[in-house]
Parts: sequence; structure tokens; C-alpha cells
Amino acid sequence: MATTSFSLDIARFVAKTGLRMDLVIRKVGLDILRSVVLRTPVGNPTLWKSKPPKGYVGGRARGNWITTWAVPADFVILGDTAISRGGDKPINAGADTIIAGYRRGQTLYIVNNLPYIMALENGWSTQAPSGMIGVTVTEYQEFLNDAIIDAQRKAP
Repeated sequence: MATTSFSLDIARFVAKTGLRMDLVIRKVGLDILRSVVLRTPVGNPTLWKSKPPKGYVGGRARGNWITTWAVPADFVILGDTAISRGGDKPINAGADTIIAGYRRGQTLYIVNNLPYIMALENGWSTQAPSGMIGVTVTEYQEFLNDAIIDAQRKAP
């Protein structure tokens, strides 16, 4: 429901202003993706009350953000490909999806299906006590404003 409202709000605004909706949606999508990924904490065993499992490497939650159009991803990224301490893997893969896959009227999904992602969103980590998604949602208007300014600069 919220996704549909979000899409309709952008569509109405862009129609009124004559801006290219694809530029606005792509820019907002990229900003949201970058914000959510970079706000996702990377496990730091020095902050934990107990010892980490043997061979633990942080960055799995950050590396499991998956970006799709039209249908949300329903899987988890496994193995070493899931590790992204700096966030470059999900940001680059998501950017490719956002830029190449946009079709007017489709919904953009940025999901993380790890079983503990909601615990992180609800303040489980001292590195992200306010979560990642909720904080990013509060920045939506700023992202939209920036995208509109960019689209106006690129308008003929």
C-alpha cells in the first residue's frame, strides 16, 4: 500500500511539472538504496556481549539488500557473495537494476530477507539504534527534492 502511494505521488508531481519521471524515480531509488545499505550495521564482535562464532565475518546483513522491479526478491544471498562490509556489492547491483530495469508503472523493491533484519531495524544493534529503513523513510522528501533539482537541470 505505501509503495503504491509513493509511486502515485511521484507520478502526479512529475506530470504537473513536466519533468522526466524516469530520471526522478531512478535518482530517488538510488538514494534510498544507498541510504538503507550504508545504515545497515556491520557486525563488530568487539561490541558483543559474547564471542562471535568461529570464522565470523561481518557484512552479511549489509550485503543482502536486493533490488528488483515489479516483484520483491524472496531469497537470501549466501556464501562469500553475501559479504559486503562497505556496501559496494548491493549498491552496485541495485544501481544496475534501477538504471537498466525501469519500466513506467513498475514498483521498485529494496528488500532484505535475512531472518534477523527486522531485529536490526528495531534497534538490536548499537550501531543502528534507530534502524535503517525508518530513518531512510524520513529522508524521502529530501531525496525527492534533490531528484527534482537534478531532473530540472537535465530538462531541455
